[in-house]
Amino acid sequence: MSTPQTPLAGKTIAFIDDRYDINRYFFAAIRRAGAHLRHCNSLRQACVLFESRDQIDAAVLDLHMSLPEPVPEALDTYAAIFRGHHAGYRLGVQDLNAGQVLGMYLSAQNGSRRIPFIYLSAVADSFVAMDEAHPWQGRPAFDKYETSPQQLIVVLEEMLRADP
Repeated sequence: MSTPQTPLAGKTIAFIDDRYDINRYFFAAIRRAGAHLRHCNSLRQACVLFESRDQIDAAVLDLHMSLPEPVPEALDTYAAIFRGHHAGYRLGVQDLNAGQVLGMYLSAQNGSRRIPFIYLSAVADSFVAMDEAHPWQGRPAFDKYETSPQQLIVVLEEMLRADP
């Protein structure tokens, strides 16, 4: 008896988040759906992955991860845009938003390297979208605590059907 194919079968999903413990259920669901999972727990690891020639079919980005100093060179322009946009904030948001910096970076890619992405964050309710970042279908951030692993799989399947 064969396992039914899903739109995630054989696809590679990048999951960028610094908290393994919160996400292990999402990781397991992605693997059960037949996808290869590439997990990065830092902005530097994500930059190396996205700069590589490895096939990445879709990405899940955590909004609030630390922006290191210095920021990886490929992301420096986007980090400067983000920090400039949030310069008036006093809550440290300009230092804790690697996800949107990555979103701007992925949105600026063109040609065969375009990677559709969504945001999945524990602070989704305080998300302020940047015009330069274009998540799939312009969706706001999904809340990690309100989104089940199966709901994430459905979203990823929809994303990959729309953007094969």
